[in-house]
Amino acid sequence: MQKFGEFLGEKTMAEGIKVPSVTELRNVAGVEFRLSPRNEGIRNINFVQGKVRYCYLPLITLSSDSVVVLRNLVAYEKLMAKNSFKGGYGLQLTEYVDFMCGIIDTEKNVKLLREQKIIEGDLSDEEIVKMFNGIGKSRLKTSGESELRKTMAQLNMVYKSTPSIWVQRTIEKQFLASAKSITFFITISTALILVFEVYLMVNGFNSLHMMLARFLLARLSRLLHFFYGPRGPNAII
Repeated sequence: MQKFGEFLGEKTMAEGIKVPSVTELRNVAGVEFRLSPRNEGIRNINFVQGKVRYCYLPLITLSSDSVVVLRNLVAYEKLMAKNSFKGGYGLQLTEYVDFMCGIIDTEKNVKLLREQKIIEGDLSDEEIVKMFNGIGKSRLKTSGESELRKTMAQLNMVYKSTPSIWVQRTIEKQFLASAKSITFFITISTALILVFEVYLMVNGFNSLHMMLARFLLARLSRLLHFFYGPRGPNAII
């Protein structure tokens, strides 16, 4: 049950991300990131789909105090939005920071944005990743749909419509639909076998029955590990 809870927690976090990373969009959906040709700041983020897919981003210059500045500005913007009668209006910076937190999760993403002159400054790639991962996502609801939200929706649609991602998500949905039933069956079966083992110990030791009970417990443990255990070279077969 603990493994099942951790699995669902990881999936919930993954699905909560508003937009895939730079490398995912580039390698899977063929989206190239470019510096915006017009100097209009964070309001000039758009996605152009043609023979080549481009996402245009403004220049951002990062230094050692950028994380403090961004946190304070986002906090101020959220405060103003909460006190606004329109509720959630004017969250352009908050949405932009959320967007950058979504597309940057590794140093490779930062490197690609540096190559396109989208990110500049004296911070290292590792420091930039830590900065955006440390800021975290905003939970403030906004009214209406901004241009940046439309861009994120377009990027998500293009990414999810690729054959490999569509197949992967379909398999994951089917697995999640059956995961609760599988976990419930394993849990109940394990409990019954444990009760049977205790019954044998109380009412007389039977080595054959005890061996059978322990054999079934070992098999159920392997089955649980198969569904929720680690994958790759560290997996136990």
